[in-house]
Amino acid sequence: MVVSDLDHYPQETVGEMEARVPKRQAEFDRILAAIADTKAALQQDIRVVSMGLGLLLAEHHKWANRVKEVESGLEEIEPSQMDLKRQVGKLVDRLQTLELSAEDAEGRNYQNNVRVVGLLEGSEQDDMVAYLEK
Repeated sequence: MVVSDLDHYPQETVGEMEARVPKRQAEFDRILAAIADTKAALQQDIRVVSMGLGLLLAEHHKWANRVKEVESGLEEIEPSQMDLKRQVGKLVDRLQTLELSAEDAEGRNYQNNVRVVGLLEGSEQDDMVAYLEK
């Protein structure tokens, strides 16, 4: 509203408006003070949050480096672990073969049978002595 526009209002209305100006000015001052206080509080909160984020970022970098170290260690271990797995598989197969041989030897010992290593089972046909004399 421009000052020249006030001429159109009745004098009592202009007077009422002038009387309200200090009251409104005080209200605006309180609002501006509240805004300034809120701004200061928000700036402080932003500083606190920024510091917290800095700490979190440092912690994140620390853990990221630790994860890289662990991954590197795993990469070094994996080939030897695969070798060990193959060796264990071979040893299990060998153990099964030896267990079968031991069972066969125990069975033959129990029956007083002799096993001639290197001869196929049944190659002697009916007469072992004649087969061995050949």
